[in-house]
Amino acid sequence: MTINSIGSSSSSSALQAVAARAGGHRPGGGVIGVAAKALGLSPEKVIGRLKDGESLGDLADEQGVSRDDLAAALKAGAPPGLAASGRLDEVVSSMIDQVGLPAGGTRGPRPGPPPGQVGGPAAVGAS
Repeated sequence: MTINSIGSSSSSSALQAVAARAGGHRPGGGVIGVAAKALGLSPEKVIGRLKDGESLGDLADEQGVSRDDLAAALKAGAPPGLAASGRLDEVVSSMIDQVGLPAGGTRGPRPGPPPGQVGGPAAVGAS
């Protein structure tokens, strides 16, 4: 059985867990970084193509990389908890077939502390 014969009914929360634990969608890190390396593309190029509505599977086909090889790379980069959950094949298959960015999209900078806390902006009315 190949990775593509597994259904793509994975929940978005499972995809988000992979992205979060694997470093998110930062260029060079996480799911995008692993996929980019396997595909021989820059992370920025992969993100751009996904934003244009392509899937990781489309990129693999175009680059002459088998979907099974891409799946193996994504599995190797997955967090250990996902493999232990028994859902690794299902989640990776969904990631390859999903059009656009994996769940969560690209992430911006993390927000700072709330107002009034150390390192955050001054609270309203504080002197």
